[in-house]
Amino acid sequence: MDGFIKKYFSIRGRMARLPYFTRGLQIAILIMLISLPCIPLFTSGYDILWWSGLLIVVVCGIIVIAATVSLVVRRLHDFGLSGYHAIWVVPFLFIQSEGRELYVAVPLIALSAWLTFWPGQKAPNRFGA
Repeated sequence: MDGFIKKYFSIRGRMARLPYFTRGLQIAILIMLISLPCIPLFTSGYDILWWSGLLIVVVCGIIVIAATVSLVVRRLHDFGLSGYHAIWVVPFLFIQSEGRELYVAVPLIALSAWLTFWPGQKAPNRFGA
């Protein structure tokens, strides 16, 4: 269990491109497997089941956010950047779009592509080898 937490929730060290991509994909698949069975809970018509489904989805959302922040911070460490640079993304998450979805999506897609495909530093840096 300790290895799982270090693998998905630690913000120490660096992460190369392939582990970043595969772990992000694993998190997405796991969350889909947990969240999709909650759909019948929302459509059941019973309040207690609706609230149970909502609780499961909120807990999954919190887990996804924590794991994603961990992956992004370690990927930034691979570039030699501090994890505080992940704060750049926060304004895009809270923009009220109302027809401007493209202006919000393009920078996030570009950031995701940069983190996934741009090679990190080959030499050791202050975050590790």
